[in-house]
Amino acid sequence: FFLSIYPYNTTLSIHFCTSTTTTLPQYNNMTEEKRYTREEVARHNKADDLWVIIDHVVYDLSKFGDFHPGGASVLVDVAGKDATTAFYNLHRHEVLAKYKRLRIGKIEGEEPEVIEQLPGELSLVPYAEPTWLKPEFSSPYYKESHKRLQREFRLFVDQHVKEEALQCEESGKRPSDEIVENYSRKD
Repeated sequence: FFLSIYPYNTTLSIHFCTSTTTTLPQYNNMTEEKRYTREEVARHNKADDLWVIIDHVVYDLSKFGDFHPGGASVLVDVAGKDATTAFYNLHRHEVLAKYKRLRIGKIEGEEPEVIEQLPGELSLVPYAEPTWLKPEFSSPYYKESHKRLQREFRLFVDQHVKEEALQCEESGKRPSDEIVENYSRKD
């Protein structure tokens, strides 16, 4: 399944993978996150017991080494440590959302500093969005109705498509009939 929208040179693509893949480890989905001290995290510093801190959040990467595109050795280098700088030097913040199941808690007395984008919102990162979507841009061709359509579509993707797309990417299964039918409906 593939959907693309082409406003000028910007492409929004949604692709559901149908190949067979290995499922990544699944950890608890917690409503109340556990709090850890930095000393507790520091004790988990081996390849088979590997925790890291990224933006004051603790991730258990013990079973993730084989799945990490950069290899397990780079994870071992930051095991038990604050890997925020190393992570953001190589990854976008959205990667953390993809692997949120590896998140096991937060550092005691600390809160994340990176502002998470709400569903449907435009990114505040410079040049991350097409110029014509920026509030300061003025065009006789792209009116407010275009921006509303873009926001509505992005909200739909964020709320109804994104999670299932990530699951399909990991499992290799096709998207549900319900998600395909939702493309033609407006709630």
